[in-house]
Amino acid sequence: MVSGLRVLARKRSVGQQPIEVGLEARDGRALLRVCDQGPVIGQRERAGLFLPFHRVAGASGSQGTGLGLALVRQIARRHGGDVAYEAERGSCFTVSLPGLGEVAAGTAAQSVSGSAEARSESNRSTKFRAR
Repeated sequence: MVSGLRVLARKRSVGQQPIEVGLEARDGRALLRVCDQGPVIGQRERAGLFLPFHRVAGASGSQGTGLGLALVRQIARRHGGDVAYEAERGSCFTVSLPGLGEVAAGTAAQSVSGSAEARSESNRSTKFRAR
């Protein structure tokens, strides 16, 4: 699920813009947020965003089947959560999962390796920047 969101963010990022990955515990839920700085997904495209085989307009130049976000939503829902899209400086996807808040925020920094840098915002929120 995390890998799928990172791959999508990398495809949509412009040039070498960083991808932000954050993990936060809020109200007994774990919130995983993946944001890119690519183009915002248009209002008309958002209705079918999480449907299988849906591809965003302009994505024809990139590889993919249109199953990534549908799988992310299915996995999140099977675990009692969901995923949502927000338009900011680019596209942000937030996965919400129940009952993992304390565990996820406490161990997130330990799971970072390779080319990602971890930086703690507070004792309950961790943000990563992928290169």
